[in-house]
Amino acid sequence: MKVIICGCAKNIVNFWTNTSKNLQIIFDSLEDYKCIIIESNSTDNSLEVLNDWSKNNPKINIVSLGNLQEQSRTKRIALCRNKYLENIEPFYEEFPYCLFLDLDNALDIYDNFKEQLQSCFQRDNWDAIASNRRGRYYDIWALRSKQLGIEFDCWLEIQRQPSIFLDSNNTLVQRNNVHYFVRRFQNIIPENSEWISCESAFGSMVLYKSSSIKGKRYDGSQTCEHVSFNQGLKMYINPAFLSGGECLEHL
Repeated sequence: MKVIICGCAKNIVNFWTNTSKNLQIIFDSLEDYKCIIIESNSTDNSLEVLNDWSKNNPKINIVSLGNLQEQSRTKRIALCRNKYLENIEPFYEEFPYCLFLDLDNALDIYDNFKEQLQSCFQRDNWDAIASNRRGRYYDIWALRSKQLGIEFDCWLEIQRQPSIFLDSNNTLVQRNNVHYFVRRFQNIIPENSEWISCESAFGSMVLYKSSSIKGKRYDGSQTCEHVSFNQGLKMYINPAFLSGGECLEHL
């Protein structure tokens, strides 16, 4: 399988030893690959570490966008993701799949990654396959799924919706909005369960068909940048396709 691997990097030094091992597992599982990493806004020596790591591997391309001045974190990430899309689009015919992933401590690739990747091809009626986690699924902000009952921006709803209100019985109710809009959806998805239909997901790793994302770009102006990018794609979470364990800092 020939795959283009893409990610964004900011202040990755503290967990780069583990992340680089994860990337090598992915590289070793593929017939051929290209890898592009877009760095920006680091206050540590991330760019130096990335350049040193990549210098003897012509399949890896490191691009730095310097210190982007976008006020919104989401806009900055969208700019970085659009930069790797610009770089990889000429190679879509040669590399029919793209793997977009996080490069921070949310990523943890297992030794049986090749078998996990193969499980994504048990069927072909998809444009994108998002990863699962061992432990509770954490990435609710990027998740939109009619099947799972989440079709909203969870953090926006926490801000917009009152935590104290009158219910249908005219009784004063206090609600934990973080639990109601986020944590109640952070469930364990068993690895042997059926694929889950979704309109958007990330979870730190997504496999795309290159032909399905041709011409697409990210927009981080309103909500999570993955939501608009995934719009219109036939997308699933494959429970057997794992990008790591329980991501406690997100729970």
